[in-house]
Amino acid sequence: MPLKYEITNIQHRDYSNLFRIRALRDIPPFNVKAGDLGGFIECEDNLSQDGDCWIGDTARVSGELGRNIGDLDPVLKPKVYGNALVCGNARVFDNAQIFGNAQVYGNARVYGNAVVCGSATVTGDACVFHNATVTDDAIVYDSSRVFHQSQIRGKAHVFGESLVFMTARVYGKARVYGNAQITGGQVLGNAQIYEDAQIHDNAKISGNAKIHGSVIVNYKVKINKKMDISGAAYLGASNQIYYSGGITAYFDIDRNLVVNGESADIEHHKTLARLKLS
Repeated sequence: MPLKYEITNIQHRDYSNLFRIRALRDIPPFNVKAGDLGGFIECEDNLSQDGDCWIGDTARVSGELGRNIGDLDPVLKPKVYGNALVCGNARVFDNAQIFGNAQVYGNARVYGNAVVCGSATVTGDACVFHNATVTDDAIVYDSSRVFHQSQIRGKAHVFGESLVFMTARVYGKARVYGNAQITGGQVLGNAQIYEDAQIHDNAKISGNAKIHGSVIVNYKVKINKKMDISGAAYLGASNQIYYSGGITAYFDIDRNLVVNGESADIEHHKTLARLKLS
């Protein structure tokens, strides 16, 4: 099979191990014509000669970000393959893999053992690293960070300055944004986590639930349907809600509740009684 690209002798001005590529055939999905220059790579291990994958603009794919030719580590081999695109000022390094129809562009960074695949997009100033996975039609953008063993799937969006890490799972059409932090558990369906909200441990947020403000959810709390929790609520482990005035009531977290307490404390996942809040 004819080669798709060649590595030119055009060296990156800052990194002596990186050289521009030049297309040897047209790549219609990305409007690349034979003879067009692309981004920078170290070697053919970084960009497959098969499929329509491409590295464009000033994007860089290399074993380590910012190393020079005297520091080469043959163990680190990031790769772009399938029909994936890396362009703009994006960086892919370490052992990161970009494949399928995935796209990484803008000032995005993908590194470590991270995987971006399917039709996923990582853009803006977003970073995906460690062993994180972004797949399906998920989008990670703005200044968000996805790392450790976290997974973003389905049509989920992670954006703003949010953090998704540890073993967190964000699936379906869920949205995580603002300064939200997801350090474990699952955010599913059409759930939204935003502002300064935090989801920890094995908590599960699904349906059309909205968690925002300074709310913290942890342990094995499960929240679904149309529940809207904001303010400074804490959801933890004893299935009670506390107000600053000392009033205590049990609650049913499977109902369409709206909680806006200034210092509410809501705990655990069992249903003991029904509570209607205004």
